[in-house]
Amino acid sequence: MRIHGLNAVLAVFRHRPADLRKLYLAEERIPALKALLKWCVANRVGYRVVPEEDLRKLAASAHHEGVVADVRRVEPASLETWLAALPEGPACLLWLDGVGNPHNLGAILRSAAHFGVGAILLPAGSELGLSGAAARVAEGGAEAVPMVRLPAASLAMEALRAAG
Repeated sequence: MRIHGLNAVLAVFRHRPADLRKLYLAEERIPALKALLKWCVANRVGYRVVPEEDLRKLAASAHHEGVVADVRRVEPASLETWLAALPEGPACLLWLDGVGNPHNLGAILRSAAHFGVGAILLPAGSELGLSGAAARVAEGGAEAVPMVRLPAASLAMEALRAAG
């Protein structure tokens, strides 16, 4: 998966650096990404300083903020798996319905991370998932809030009620 945006790339580096595969950056981003570049050298992860036009093509967007990264995609957890790992106590969850725009998903993830939401619940059959655009708009929130793929609505409600 290809993500872009300074905060999105730095969040991947903070939370799951082993998932970084390759980094592309503008020369002016070198000072802001010094720690990441040092890690890339130490862990044999390739990086390239490229011109603006290449970054625009790699990100498929003019809003790349001077950095693009190839990262391993993290698939949403199943509800059963997520509930099994859930710590005791209350949890605030957001069940999305009818959201299809990646920019809207990114904004939701950013707000959810700020307010400490425990997970974003994705409806069964929905094509919604993390993309480069959603990660950029989320400003790092995509790494802070897990996404959970739900089974059919009736089964999901039953499982959530049973979990309290």
